[in-house]
Amino acid sequence: MPVEPAIAALIAQIAPTPPLPLDRAHIEQLRAQSWASAEAAAPIEVGAVRNGTVPGPAGEIPVRIYRPDGAGTPVPTVVFFHGGGWVAGDLDSHDQITRRLCRDARAVVVAVHYRRAPEHPYPAPLDDCLAAARHVADHLGDYGGDGRLAVAGDSAGANTAAVTALVLRDERRPLKAQLLAYPVTDCSGTRAHPSRAENGEGLLLTEDMLGKLQRAYAGDDPGALRSWRISPLLARTSPASPRPSSPPRSTTRCGTRAARTPRPWRTPGWRSSTARTTASSTAS
Repeated sequence: MPVEPAIAALIAQIAPTPPLPLDRAHIEQLRAQSWASAEAAAPIEVGAVRNGTVPGPAGEIPVRIYRPDGAGTPVPTVVFFHGGGWVAGDLDSHDQITRRLCRDARAVVVAVHYRRAPEHPYPAPLDDCLAAARHVADHLGDYGGDGRLAVAGDSAGANTAAVTALVLRDERRPLKAQLLAYPVTDCSGTRAHPSRAENGEGLLLTEDMLGKLQRAYAGDDPGALRSWRISPLLARTSPASPRPSSPPRSTTRCGTRAARTPRPWRTPGWRSSTARTTASSTAS
């Protein structure tokens, strides 16, 4: 399938920038470079935006809370984890995404800025995401207020969202849905994923860079990488998670027409969606 022209133009614009090493000497420069080419746009209008914090395992976790326009009655709450390969991304890089989610879903969105690798490798980013989600779940009246909670994220953030959904399920906390955009669901190296071969070169996020990001986050111990807390696609066979691997009736593959953005994680994400939909039907 050919790349959409608008996406191809963006790739051509960004591609000349050489990748920086994922070490502490270059990480801040890499973070700035990651979003420098993003086109500035007028912020999507929502009812209100407020920066705040929630308690975390290593101190306060920064969050940004978006409320939909005209929300005079209780609405759902979505906890959102940004992407960026576990090393980049923040509340500002995903501000338009979270604003759009707030506006279009008519939900309160709590965007979470978790600690990032390489300074804070696994499990620190996941621990922050879990702490934030638990806090929101325990205080829904302070957020959307109608009792419905979802988790969401893109790329690496979708990885932590998927794991968070599994943990909340096992803790019997309320969770109505998860929204996973091109999620990283399998870091184990035990399965072949065609998209990694098809899109592993020439499309910005290369197979080599994927490996470096994965190692920066989770190291290279094969046993650890097969953990469902790093590779949530494997949760169904994990002794720690014997039940079906998603909250019942929570995951839907949408038929909305969209521009194709090649992602090496497309196949594992689709497999995760398929597995979770099957599991949900079984659980129902």
